[in-house]
Amino acid sequence: MNIFGGANAASRKRAWRSGLDFWTRREDPTMWTYDDRARFWIILAVTFALSCLFVVLGARGVLASDAPPGCPKTKFCGCAMSLKKFGRIVVKPNLKLARSWNIFPADVPRAGNVAVRRGHVFELLYQIKGDLWMVWDPNSGQHRTRTHPRRLVGHRIVNPSAARLAALEVGR
Repeated sequence: MNIFGGANAASRKRAWRSGLDFWTRREDPTMWTYDDRARFWIILAVTFALSCLFVVLGARGVLASDAPPGCPKTKFCGCAMSLKKFGRIVVKPNLKLARSWNIFPADVPRAGNVAVRRGHVFELLYQIKGDLWMVWDPNSGQHRTRTHPRRLVGHRIVNPSAARLAALEVGR
C-alpha cells in the first residue's frame, strides 16, 4: 500500500488491464485511490459552486425592469399590473392601488390570474409545485419588477378580464 492509501502498482496495473479504471469498481472497493479523492473534491467543489449560484439567482429572481413610465416610482405594483393586463393605466376604478384589485371576482389559481393581498398584487405565470408559482411581480423589492417563484399563502386570487373591467366602468 502506498502513502495515499491506494493499492500498490502491481494491483493497479491488474485493475487497469481488467477494465477496472477509476470510473468503475475496483478489486477492493474499500480502498480509495488518489484518483478517487481528486474526483471527490472536484465534484464537491463544482456542487458547492452551482448551489451558490442557484441560491443567488433564486434569491434575486430574474430582473425585468424598474417602474413603468406613467407609474409612481414607489408602490407601483397596481399601476404596472394595470398596464400589463389592460394596456393602459385604469383610473376608474383606480387600479393604481393594489387594494382596488379586490373588485374582481375570486377565482382558482391559474396562469393569467392575479394574486392580491393588502398592499401588493402579482400575476401568476405557471405552477411549479403545490402553492408555489412562478410569478410576474412588479415592485417585488427594491422597486424592481421580477419574475420569481412565490407562494400563494395569504393571497386572494382574482380573475381580471377586459369584459369584467368594461362592466365595472359602465356601472360607475
